[in-house]
Amino acid sequence: MNIRLYTQNIWGNFPPNQRIANRNALVALLVRQYLPDVCHFQECNPHTSRVGEQDISLLLADVYAEACAENACRNYTPVFYKKDRFEEVESGFEIYEGLNDMGSKSITWAVLREKESGGLLATAATHFWWKHGKDEDTLSRLSNARRLAEICDMITRKYGIPVVTSGDLNCGPCSAQGMDGYNELVRLGLHDARYLAEQTTDMHTHHDYPVLNEDGIYVNGAMPVRTLDHVFVAGESVRVRSFAVVTEQTALDSSDHCPLLTDYEL
Repeated sequence: MNIRLYTQNIWGNFPPNQRIANRNALVALLVRQYLPDVCHFQECNPHTSRVGEQDISLLLADVYAEACAENACRNYTPVFYKKDRFEEVESGFEIYEGLNDMGSKSITWAVLREKESGGLLATAATHFWWKHGKDEDTLSRLSNARRLAEICDMITRKYGIPVVTSGDLNCGPCSAQGMDGYNELVRLGLHDARYLAEQTTDMHTHHDYPVLNEDGIYVNGAMPVRTLDHVFVAGESVRVRSFAVVTEQTALDSSDHCPLLTDYEL
């Protein structure tokens, strides 16, 4: 089974004097351009990213279904999947304990069945605590990492399949937060898809905010200068074909986080 995963923090937790404007439309354009089988989003704020004509779920609804959709009204880390290829077997949603702004730091997971082959796929989207500078910030990220690993282990034990998980972990190279949560996932046995991939990149993932211009359009997104976003593999029997950070201008204008594209084989 060949899978393409798209993951991105789509910047829905923005100041009240700003707005989505064209950004979700740009995200939807990118999704349609790269046609992933599964999408993981972070900061998919129900009060901004799921409202009106720019509701990201509506922009994608003709191709993608949402896993664990009953939690959409409070889920900032949704999983979307191609509804013509997959059907949902089981899914879950959990808000992380500890420090948490608006309940946005959470995990959504899904076990999907490929309709044609009957093969199973496990996937999980997540977002870790973001602040730094205090011991409690580090402890919250470590707690997030441990809970994510527990859930991945639960899925693997129940279904006998690996889990590919991704999202904004708010830690990584050149980040102010350091490497704590990332290193904890590695210690717990998860593997960074960036380094498993046969074709990969050393490109960073996070950059300064694009600018809302006088015409109400986001422009001038810059190239990334730090890494906060990651794709991890929990378990065996995953061949990562390629890992890429999308840095075309459409992507840079859509958010302060670049999309990650991972092609892998189960």
